[in-house]
Amino acid sequence: MSKRLFVKLCLVLVLVIANGILLFKVPDATYRTVAERISNTWNSPSRDFTEISMNEALKMMKDSDEDVLLFFGFDDCPHCKIAHPLLLAVANEQNTNYKVRFVRTRDILGKLTYTEKQRKELTRYIPEYMSRNEDMDNKLWLYVPTMIRLKDRKVVDGHAGLLGENESMDTMTKVQEKELMKIYRRLLK
Repeated sequence: MSKRLFVKLCLVLVLVIANGILLFKVPDATYRTVAERISNTWNSPSRDFTEISMNEALKMMKDSDEDVLLFFGFDDCPHCKIAHPLLLAVANEQNTNYKVRFVRTRDILGKLTYTEKQRKELTRYIPEYMSRNEDMDNKLWLYVPTMIRLKDRKVVDGHAGLLGENESMDTMTKVQEKELMKIYRRLLK
């Protein structure tokens, strides 16, 4: 086999593999991201839900006087998929004016959307809502879903994960849902 033919075959193989990955990872027309699902259902003018970047979230932590809830998560996160409808239910139940900002932490291929510098900056503002990864690098990392309530440039409340002890769960019991909704009520107060 000539070198040229080998290179062409390798290129075709790479394209076939990449196409296979994209078929399974790129959303189709019926797919909804966390931000789309929530913003499409929170259509009341009294509610404000938008997606922002990690840079925008960090800027809000530094110099925003807004009263806002930051929702850190990503579309394929099973825990975010459990958390968002519960947060929505609490928000609709309370029917108050508030702002929620969705901060995407991973892209559709599962890669982090924030840099090491941004991760370090997060540790200055929300270390109590981050977890130390003792298996890898012993650094504080943001695990999702994480909700952070900001008011007058201060973190006034927050919650990381679902209910702590059962973080591997794919579903929640009604009792667990009520417990998590109680936490979300506190965050949206």
